[in-house]
Amino acid sequence: MRKINPITPSTIVSQRFIIPLYQRLFEWEDEQLSVLLNDLKERFFITRRSINERNKAYYIGMLTGCTDDSGIINLVDGQQRFTTMMLLGIAMNYYYEDWKYFVTQDRLTFKARDDDKKYLQYLIDFHVKKEKDNTMPTKINLKMQHGLDFILNFLTEKFKEDEREEFCKYVYNNLTFFVSELPGNYGKSPKKLNKYFETMNSAGKSLEQHEKIKVDLLKNCIDNDLKGMFTYIWNSVERMDVKLLSDEQYSAELGCLDNEIENIFENPDTFEVKKCFEDNHGIEIEYIMPSTDKPNIYGNKKEIGSVIDFQELLLLTYNIITNSNIILDKHKLAETFRNFPIEKIPQFYRKLYLLRLLLDRYVIRVEKKDGKNIYRLRLSDNDKPLSEDEKRLIQYQSMLYVSSSNQQWLVSFQNWRID
Repeated sequence: MRKINPITPSTIVSQRFIIPLYQRLFEWEDEQLSVLLNDLKERFFITRRSINERNKAYYIGMLTGCTDDSGIINLVDGQQRFTTMMLLGIAMNYYYEDWKYFVTQDRLTFKARDDDKKYLQYLIDFHVKKEKDNTMPTKINLKMQHGLDFILNFLTEKFKEDEREEFCKYVYNNLTFFVSELPGNYGKSPKKLNKYFETMNSAGKSLEQHEKIKVDLLKNCIDNDLKGMFTYIWNSVERMDVKLLSDEQYSAELGCLDNEIENIFENPDTFEVKKCFEDNHGIEIEYIMPSTDKPNIYGNKKEIGSVIDFQELLLLTYNIITNSNIILDKHKLAETFRNFPIEKIPQFYRKLYLLRLLLDRYVIRVEKKDGKNIYRLRLSDNDKPLSEDEKRLIQYQSMLYVSSSNQQWLVSFQNWRID
């Protein structure tokens, strides 16, 4: 499978980015910055102790955007992280001057936000170019200023003098991200952008193996028209603790879920995912009506989870697609998907959705209560007694669950359900 080239501040060359008007302003607070910086600090000191760790990338996530006619990438997702990288570069240039090649005035700009543009340029002139005589703009972006001050204080307080240059060099060479480009026609269609928009990564969290696989699969998918639906499938199924279909869709006897499964079996190569592309996905903000429901400030205290996590579900899908029986070892996820055939990508996404539906319908879920496991088969709460077949299925699957370390039995079980 063709790989997306990872990008670091040291390898970005001349690529430029612009933040569209509809994107929110830079909003990272001390908490997000602290998580990222402390994580980088921890990784840095690990590399100092181990030669094998020295060249490993630190993944900050994936940026999503559309390239315009002038070659500038309009950021659809990732502006918080990219603005943070600019602030990192401005601060770290004091200790490692190669950052000046990343923090250039045309690296990042803002559409229809002249005040933010002027202030960022002022920070670069003052701190990187050392043009101390420049007049500070009248309007200051307080979030950017506070973020920069936080980073500068962190470097001073958390590192010894002889460590700062080495740390800033490590970040310059190892802070890594990907850029996923949307089809060209998306840049001219706000409605399509609304449908496609997604939040890829949380602040400061190193990109997981399955997220890198998502990047590769989408990049290598030949049919651009299907990428929106495949993104929706991935985002829907990865939350293993949440029902794939909403409560309203679970009718009596789980008929809606059964119908969805039957639809896939009848149209394995052409089925459409329910509610993926309905018109209300492109609703404009002015038409969103206020809710009269009171928020649930306590949340749901029940902890009910699948017998496998999302990474294991990916491996399970891989086994079904390739007719394999690879151990569901999530530590080998990247290695397993390294040579995944491009022509099977559409089939993979469709099978991923089907397998998640089958898990919801036919495989137990585990509820943690007072330190004990309670096994449930139904996804909708009702008072109808369990049938004898349901009781036997729960007993048999719970036995397999507690006696298996990697839930390999699911490979045979799901193959049987599909057949």
